[in-house]
Amino acid sequence: MALNFQIQRTESSHTQIQRHLERQIQSGALQAGTRLPSNAELARLWGVSCRDVQRALAGLSGSGLLARARRRGTFVKGATERAIIGLLFGPPLTDEVTYFYRALLRTFRMETRQRQWVCRSYDGLNMVNYPDQPHHEHADDNLKRDIRNYGFKGLIHIGIEPEWSKPLEKEFHLPFARWSPAVGETDVEHDMHRFARESVAYLAAKGRTKLAYLRTPARKSERSPDLDGFWDEIRARNLPKPDIVQVVRAAVGARQEAEIQKGMARAIRDWQSRARGMPDGLVVDDDVSMRGVACALLAAGVKALDELMVVTLANEGVNLHYGVPVVRYEFSTTEVVRELLEILWKRMSGQALSRPVSPVSIAGMIREVQP
Repeated sequence: MALNFQIQRTESSHTQIQRHLERQIQSGALQAGTRLPSNAELARLWGVSCRDVQRALAGLSGSGLLARARRRGTFVKGATERAIIGLLFGPPLTDEVTYFYRALLRTFRMETRQRQWVCRSYDGLNMVNYPDQPHHEHADDNLKRDIRNYGFKGLIHIGIEPEWSKPLEKEFHLPFARWSPAVGETDVEHDMHRFARESVAYLAAKGRTKLAYLRTPARKSERSPDLDGFWDEIRARNLPKPDIVQVVRAAVGARQEAEIQKGMARAIRDWQSRARGMPDGLVVDDDVSMRGVACALLAAGVKALDELMVVTLANEGVNLHYGVPVVRYEFSTTEVVRELLEILWKRMSGQALSRPVSPVSIAGMIREVQP
């Protein structure tokens, strides 16, 4: 049996045991139906306390990898008995521009398969925000019915409005992890401060010093991680005062692109009418918004790259065609998914508080991608 391994001093013994057994189950070294030795035997094998073994096995049982029964022992579960995880998406995945959410779903399916978990997805739970989509009247009822009828071990909320999720949490008391674009409402976040700083640094290194930042927030603000990062790098490099253009997103999907195009067109007209002229570098905070920006640049005859170098936030697995040369600052959807699953696993196994002190921050990187 693939049970031997060396306990290290770097972290708690029960965490190391839990991770070791999880890897052995996922790799097939410990097959379905395998009966583990008693807690006392395992404690002697690893040189730890029975309490450490008990905590590790309880965690694996909570995450659906082990079955434990009094007088019978502890057994590795088969694939059909494994934990079911609910993936709850606020936006409808059928909407044309929910690229990021579909990329997350693809990655979740791959990652949960490796963990030998089963995932069921539910989308369109924030349909009030998507009036152009057919209203999925039964989405909420279907989800609650499935939670009652299947062995759900945990949920992952993705872009879910808190007003909708709180009653669900209160009714079912399932462990959950959350990704949300809202600051303070998420377990995993993009490092937007770093995104803004590194985008400015990249443009400055290319000789672009007259910069502008196009933000597309849900509401205007004077302080936010990305704005702070943008200004921090501007000051650190002693660059001229930049232009901050904020176009509040009052719509979603194709209407959002149209709003951004109009907002960018207004900014271009303003820049062209001033003595200072156009900026030579632009940072955009959203890849879907970038499509509206590209349309405005083409309509105004602005030559991207030659006249205006553009850096946009983007996501791994979402490769949009902009029609103009664009530098991508890309975040990894794989990292986002793995961190969410790790947080959920810890909560399912009783290793972590229901909410972390601060969210896990994901860094991105510059990728020079042409249209």
